[in-house]
Formats: sequence, structure tokens, C-alpha cells
Amino acid sequence: MPSGRPLLFTDVDDLSHKIGDYFASCWDYKRDMFGNRVIDKDLLKEDPESKGYVMHQIRPYTVGGLAVALNCSRDTLCEYGKGEGDRAEFSDTIKAAKDKIEQYAEESLYIGKNQAGAIFVMKNCYGWNDKTEIDWTGKIVEMPTIKRDGVELKFDIGSESTSVPPEEEGY
Repeated sequence: MPSGRPLLFTDVDDLSHKIGDYFASCWDYKRDMFGNRVIDKDLLKEDPESKGYVMHQIRPYTVGGLAVALNCSRDTLCEYGKGEGDRAEFSDTIKAAKDKIEQYAEESLYIGKNQAGAIFVMKNCYGWNDKTEIDWTGKIVEMPTIKRDGVELKFDIGSESTSVPPEEEGY
């Protein structure tokens, strides 16, 4: 008999439907100043089933919003996304939803005036970074011996001056 908490989701199709409902809840009909739905005649010609009503996004896609819509925590959502144990069958569905949310955040970088929130999310939730990492490989080479008039010159690497033999300081 398995131990631990029972599964929050029991059916992939039900989970997929709930996720679809979340994304749909982020949209609403665009309305005019009187509260009437705005109709686009071109849209009506293209898609008669839409009745020409214009939709607009009223809320951004977020992992937190998805978790609330599914009545669970972000941590629970992430655990299901890992696909371990009894949760394996839900992994692809959760990952697809999170990919859609990541896509939304990424596209937000190219529109609007303030992308700081999207940048924060991309760095902290999706592993993006803006640092350049340089892989320095190679070996340390000894400095060659340099002689002047038969006397070896000593160089202090890292400083701006060189060490000159005492007899030549007045040079």
C-alpha cells in the first residue's frame, strides 16, 4: 500500500482541461465605453463562430496563477512536473503548461516599456542568465630569462616597474 499524501490529480485529461480553463480565464471580451462587446467585422468573416467578438488578455500567464487555479501550491505543481513515482503521467501536461507560461514571459521582453518583471522571472524561474562565462584553459608558462650585459633582469609581474640591478639604477 503506497504511503504519503494522495494524488491531487487523478486523471491527465481532467488536469489538461483545468489547465485550459486557467489560460482561458486570463482573457475576456474587449468592451466599448458602454460595456458592449467589441465586434471586428473582419474577424467575423474569418471565424463566424466567434461572432466577431474581440478578446484581449486581462491577466498574464503565471505559474502562481496556474497553481491557484488548480487549487495547489507552486511546490506541488513543480513536484508533478518532475514526473517521479505516481506523478509520472502528469509530467508532460504540467511541463507543457509551464512552457506556455515561459513563452509568455519571454515574449513580454519584446513588448511594453518595463521588462524588469519578465527578466526577473526568466532568471529566477527558468534558469536564464545574463552573465558571460569564460572557460580559461591553458598552462602557466615561465617567463624567459632576460639578460642585459650578462646580468639577469628580474621582473615583478603585476606591477608597472621592473627590478633593475642596483649598479644600473642611475641609468
